[in-house]
Amino acid sequence: MEIKYYYMCYEQVIPLHICDALLNVIKKSKPKLGTVAGGSVAKNVRKSHVSFDNAWWVYRWTHPYIRKANKEAGWNFQWDYSEDYQLTEYRPGEYYKWHKDMFIEPYGDNNSKYLIGKTRKLSTVVALNDAKEYEGGELEFYKHKMHTKNWHETCEGMTKKGSIIVFPSFIWHRVKPVKKGIRYSLTNWHVGNPFK
Repeated sequence: MEIKYYYMCYEQVIPLHICDALLNVIKKSKPKLGTVAGGSVAKNVRKSHVSFDNAWWVYRWTHPYIRKANKEAGWNFQWDYSEDYQLTEYRPGEYYKWHKDMFIEPYGDNNSKYLIGKTRKLSTVVALNDAKEYEGGELEFYKHKMHTKNWHETCEGMTKKGSIIVFPSFIWHRVKPVKKGIRYSLTNWHVGNPFK
């Protein structure tokens, strides 16, 4: 599928008090090592600490930007449900190598009734702290442009607390290793009927 925009970034649009409230949730939770598809820990691909939540007030702030990006980028993907969001800590030395969020098959019968038969279509990430609090941890996107020097791109806007990025879940992306400090983020996936 050819698309014009690999992502849409809106800088510093999520209020700081919302980011701080989510940081408090992270700090009070007991994050576990993040897993990859199939639920296994694979430190050669991903090393980060995560917890999950689904407080309604968070979607109240993020959903307007998902709809806005979906329209402005011209993706116009049908979606009708947001999964529980993931609160992530990238501590020094932690990372997530190249991956995409969309699975090969739609969700099966062993999932929530809201997920069965659906597929991930849009992904969002919210920066919960400023890059001045950590070093490294850049969010990069693979641009599918073969034989070019600039085959990947860093989203500079995601270095600012309260920024949100929306992108198709089939786009390859990575988080480079954090060298110092902790990078905090919220990640969420939005599902709909399989592409036809």
